[in-house]
Amino acid sequence: ARACTSAAYDPVSNKIFVFGGYDNSGFELAQIVKYDPVAHSVISAIGNLPTARSQTSAAYDPATARIYVFGGRQLGGAHLSQIVSFNPATEAVAAVSTTLASARAETAAVFDPASGDVIVFGGNSTGTWLSDVVAFHPGGSSATLLSPMPSPRAGAAALRHPFTGKLYVYGGENAGAATAEVLEFAPASRLTSARSVAL
Repeated sequence: ARACTSAAYDPVSNKIFVFGGYDNSGFELAQIVKYDPVAHSVISAIGNLPTARSQTSAAYDPATARIYVFGGRQLGGAHLSQIVSFNPATEAVAAVSTTLASARAETAAVFDPASGDVIVFGGNSTGTWLSDVVAFHPGGSSATLLSPMPSPRAGAAALRHPFTGKLYVYGGENAGAATAEVLEFAPASRLTSARSVAL
């Protein structure tokens, strides 16, 4: 059993990989789990993250054929700025040379094919809620701070719409208060704005 994991789909192997989380005793986990959605089979502990962590986000990059795992929370509450690369073909795990601008957990990450970047939204940096929008470029292993979201948030959900090509961020919380906002990230301008609708 585990909570506060992250997961990403690998289209090459047609498998889903689940990263970290914490167990029923409240202990963070380092395990990487492989799930086969066709056979409905689970292979536990195919490998481990560099350290145990929960509250990460993850996204697949087709150019490098890697899944990238961002930040997270360690046992005891310390947050991480680390970005981890996972190779689904070899199941190798490595920390990349670039880190997030500060340690953070509860981010949301989405791959943007227009730029080839993974866009990482918000998070909680040891009690400080973040409005950061970070563009991580896997090819050059660089991270760039873009214009921020209209307000800070952590624990949001995010995805890309295939027809509009835009990224959407749903809900989240700021300083303990949940938000119903829906945000839209436009790859052309690289700006994030609030939509008129709410959850």
